[in-house]
Amino acid sequence: MLICWRKRPLDNNSANNLRNIGSPGRRKVVLLIVCIVLLLISCAIIFLGMWQHANPAGDISKQPDIIEKSTVAQPQEPVKPEQSQPNGKNDDIVDKKNVNRAEKLIEHVKSTDWRIRVKAQEELVKIGSSAVPKLLEALSGKNIPPHAKPVIINALGQIGDPRAVNSLVETLSDGNSYVRRCAAQALGRIKDPGAVNPLIGALSDEDASVRQRAAISLGNLNDKKAVPDLIERLDDKDERVCVSVTGALAKMKDGRAVQPLISQLMQKRSQLCKNEIIWALGELGERNALPALEDYLKKLLAEKPRDKMKLFAWESAVKTAKEAISKLQ
Repeated sequence: MLICWRKRPLDNNSANNLRNIGSPGRRKVVLLIVCIVLLLISCAIIFLGMWQHANPAGDISKQPDIIEKSTVAQPQEPVKPEQSQPNGKNDDIVDKKNVNRAEKLIEHVKSTDWRIRVKAQEELVKIGSSAVPKLLEALSGKNIPPHAKPVIINALGQIGDPRAVNSLVETLSDGNSYVRRCAAQALGRIKDPGAVNPLIGALSDEDASVRQRAAISLGNLNDKKAVPDLIERLDDKDERVCVSVTGALAKMKDGRAVQPLISQLMQKRSQLCKNEIIWALGELGERNALPALEDYLKKLLAEKPRDKMKLFAWESAVKTAKEAISKLQ
């Protein structure tokens, strides 16, 4: 049986549609769709790259021997009565595990990835005093890279063990100013009286950031033996040092600082430094500073600036002066 197929003629609408497929308007639509698809693919690739950068393969958090909870420095689970051990033996076992863990973490402190170093520091601080011997051993080692020293010093400062004081004092003479600054800060956190004289010496460091940290740490130690040396540093050209020294003197509540602070108030210093001096005079509580503060307030009120930016600083200075005066009245 023969099947005959007859081609159906196109009507006018169908013919027009076929002719329009290749029109410029249609081509623009297709091109736009292609561009959108390519843009979406590009965004996906960029997002994937950012995610991989935020979660690198070498990240310490991905290493089970470092970050796994089962290895974090914690006491062992209670031993069953039939397996109980003499008192103190469990503590020795836990301490030995912590020491071994600290040794592994110190290797990660040497990493060139700052994220791994920060994570290692956090874990070392959690271990606590058990990590101190290994940290001190690493700090005095010859093969320790420069970028690892600040991490070790910061960990020692956060742990706060007095056994670290001597090594940190030696580090105050390190050739790297950032390492010296971290050592000064760590000594202030430990608050050992043996650090007072070394920190007084650090007030003369060539680097302003070290002098600043030394002043803050002396304020934390609150030893009045440092008052004369702190007063000498009020003339420091670096405003940050002036502010930190003033804050340390305010903590020590020593009347010897009143006249030197008033003298600095009358000199050409930044408004930030002057505000700190005004606040310190109020904190010291010495009424002999009251006339100088009242004169300074009158001078401020007579020199009200018109500039909006300067006006904000002026208002802050007036408020600080009024509060200091109210404390002394």
